[in-house]
Amino acid sequence: INIPVVATSHGLTSGYPSRIVQVTAKLLNELSKKLVIANTSAVTTVSRLEYDFLARYILTEKLYYIPNGVDTSFFKPDGEKRHKLRNKLGIAHDDVLVLFFAHLRAAKGVFTFLKAIDRVIKKTDNVKFIIAGFGPLSCYVREIKGKFGNRIRTFLKYLPEEDLPYLYNASDVYVLPSYVEGMPLSVMEAMACGKPVIVTSVGDSPILVKNGVNGLVIPPGNDNLLADSIIRLAKDPELRKSMGEANVKKMQEYDWDKIAEKISEVYLSMLGR
Repeated sequence: INIPVVATSHGLTSGYPSRIVQVTAKLLNELSKKLVIANTSAVTTVSRLEYDFLARYILTEKLYYIPNGVDTSFFKPDGEKRHKLRNKLGIAHDDVLVLFFAHLRAAKGVFTFLKAIDRVIKKTDNVKFIIAGFGPLSCYVREIKGKFGNRIRTFLKYLPEEDLPYLYNASDVYVLPSYVEGMPLSVMEAMACGKPVIVTSVGDSPILVKNGVNGLVIPPGNDNLLADSIIRLAKDPELRKSMGEANVKKMQEYDWDKIAEKISEVYLSMLGR
């Protein structure tokens, strides 16, 4: 068709260490170059990791990095939502609530998080946890939940978007110990709600989170360090507050209105406007 075509890449296999995945990805990339990329006027990516990966295959003149965005009018600090869900769950005012919300699969660091929970519970009295989401490991989480008693709550199901601000606001710390990421929306949503975050040094997470400033960045797969990081934030309410405030400010840069302007500029430039 003789009209400009813009392709957008949402998530690649570039972050996976598996050789099998990499070989498969190479074949798919060759196929996509012939069928899609060769016929596009521009290609946009939602993460810097994807941009750097695709820059090996695509002329940078037609490659654009436009990050994911977040609706800061919807995801924002809200004391009423915080109290409503905490009261419903029986979480005391002085309890520190740690949230893990992601697709429940190994790549998201579920096993690392569960091991860290065990360590944190043995060393603290007032730290509690929420695991939310669904996926292949939902049954495993459901089975192991009893081990932690009333220190853990679970929402092992699909959660509609209108429930998410309650979940983020009720928590005090958000954790995503992934082995691979692109530009994680859940991290951005938690940040917009004013929460300090603990992430791993994969994908675009280190771009979003400056270690010690608006969250903590740790290597993937280290449950000891994850537990220590949770305890550190649990014991320091002032640090949690300063990190949360920094995150609210930072997410203004990623507001969907600003991201939409960048997307619009690409499309208009393809039309010669």
